Amino acid sequence: MPVRRARGRHAASPATSPRRVERPWRRRATVATLLATLLGAAVLDASGPTAVSASARVEHVIGPLELAQSGSHVWVTNGSNDSVAEFSASTGALIRDVSARADGLNGPQAIAVSGSHVWIANISGNSVTELNATNGSLVRVIGAAADGLSSPSGIAASGNDVWVTNDFRNWVSELNATTGALIRIIRAPGDDFASPQSVVARGTHVWVAGQNGVTELNASNGSLVRVMSDVADGSDYYFPLALSGPHLWVGDNFDSTVTEVNAASGSVVRVIKARSGGLQKPLGLTVSGSHLWVAGVTSVTELNARTGSLLRVLNSKRDGLDWPSDITGRGRDVWAASSSDGTLTELSSSGTVVRVIHSLADLFNFPSARSLAVEGSHVWVVNQDGTSVTELNASNGAVAGVISAPADDFFFATALTVDGPHVWVATFNRQYQQPGSMRRLNVVTELNSTNGSLVHVINAPGDRLHDPDAIVAKGPHVWVANVNSVTELNNSTGALVRVIRSQHHDIDRPVAIAVHDSLVWVLNDDSITELNDSTGALVRVIETGSAATYEPLGITVDGPHVWVAWVNPRTSVDAVSEFRSTNGSLVRLVGSPADRFNFNGFAAMASNGAHVWVANITSLTELQSRNGAVVQVVNDRGHGLDSPEALAVSGPHLWVSNWANESVAELAVSNDSLVRVIG
Repeated sequence: MPVRRARGRHAASPATSPRRVERPWRRRATVATLLATLLGAAVLDASGPTAVSASARVEHVIGPLELAQSGSHVWVTNGSNDSVAEFSASTGALIRDVSARADGLNGPQAIAVSGSHVWIANISGNSVTELNATNGSLVRVIGAAADGLSSPSGIAASGNDVWVTNDFRNWVSELNATTGALIRIIRAPGDDFASPQSVVARGTHVWVAGQNGVTELNASNGSLVRVMSDVADGSDYYFPLALSGPHLWVGDNFDSTVTEVNAASGSVVRVIKARSGGLQKPLGLTVSGSHLWVAGVTSVTELNARTGSLLRVLNSKRDGLDWPSDITGRGRDVWAASSSDGTLTELSSSGTVVRVIHSLADLFNFPSARSLAVEGSHVWVVNQDGTSVTELNASNGAVAGVISAPADDFFFATALTVDGPHVWVATFNRQYQQPGSMRRLNVVTELNSTNGSLVHVINAPGDRLHDPDAIVAKGPHVWVANVNSVTELNNSTGALVRVIRSQHHDIDRPVAIAVHDSLVWVLNDDSITELNDSTGALVRVIETGSAATYEPLGITVDGPHVWVAWVNPRTSVDAVSEFRSTNGSLVRLVGSPADRFNFNGFAAMASNGAHVWVANITSLTELQSRNGAVVQVVNDRGHGLDSPEALAVSGPHLWVSNWANESVAELAVSNDSLVRVIG
């Protein structure tokens, strides 16, 4: 199991507690491994919709592999979980996820769209899946031995033909697009196929790229037209293709070049070499209008398709351009898929970022969800490394949207809270490099809960936001816990109300905040500070008393009860303390072995009046609010639990985010039974 990472400022000083260890980033394929296994698969539909693609043959690369766009739809193959996702090209909203076992998706790689048909080459399953483009339903799975499908890595659809390159067998299969029946296997010695990968087709012409160059075939009978060996020297391994008008574009992943070929004669028009950081190891090509877009391992490069001149190089990881593996486009915008961090980025023709859809590896991807909040029919989750927020429908678990625009300033966001029309997100202090400058982020972002649009980014010096690590909104107030102070903001305007930091408030490295009725509780390293939420005045400081040897981690308040989760870094004892909210006195300390508290550096808590839930590293413990008695301990993955890290309760729903398997589980409050797992 991965090492868990401490929240907030404690992550920067592990000596404070031996059990708080920085969690590593998600494991990625090394550059050497990824480049050594790259295979190409480009597709193009001659009738207009294009799908130009390239993919890693690493079957467990985290993230999307290939793209195809047809009209208002963008299709993405996802080899990491054997699925295909369909998105709206106009809004970026998820339309459907196709992942049923019957669909035969096994290492889906190349994809082509033609009219009402979607064709997917399954490199691991030695098969081709055909879907109905209108509703995503299965039409057929083609995988008989006679079809000659062996590690199919490229696919193209044109007219009544579907062309599939078979890397392992060094041949091309031609299928009937109407029936799926095999027409012929093309493997004449003169075709000079060597690990054929990419394929594009138009009218009576088919072009296939492999290690020995580009082979042009007659689509009517499969006969050889020519072999263009001058676009490859035999040592290269991967060539994405794109076709537009009289131009055939060939990417060279080994030499970091793009060659323009006259499609009619096969003669080379020009060779465009890497420059200004662009064209690094081309993996995908697409032509949109007068622009040629190239996806490479470190950037997306935009070229003038008429002259080959460089227009711009885009390489910001914040825009999801981290190892872009494919690119497709039609009309004014293009879409780039990044297999390393699992994102889909929409770019305008001017190179500006329209939107970033995060974590396509499992569509939502909730690794290390730092915060979870429920409001009415919506569930909000801070994702991944804190660069996006996902909104779910609380009724059915469907994704309502993923918010990640650069202007939202999400970068290591750590906490969020929702109150009516407002979603507030706190971003913890980090540095990141921008061109020519270093930027330090200590901000609070306000979003409109109805549509996810940006309302404010709050970072004025007077707000004293310093490592904000917890945030709660209630009524007219927004409370933010900083490293040694509490900032109160106006919930309607975002304006500063006050900063509370006087010594007698005993606010010292607060780790959590809870609000109930007219009181605010701030959980510090060795005390609880209780404030009046109207005036910010100190009500009392609650010393930890018999729990003084413990380190506080989480707090929840429910009527007369204040529940605090603690961990003792020097022993094996973890516990929950109950205090009276009326006078701050200690009621009980719950922590016997039977309670199975094992916070291991983190505890999330939630309560609803009758029950209190505590998330542990291996389980979920439910207590009775009235007496602290253990109701039950749920500790199996059959309940959707895999290292739970954040909790939220609303009505009959208990929501749990799991960082180990990157999911969100919905449980029934009545008996903790599993309702569904999302992700």
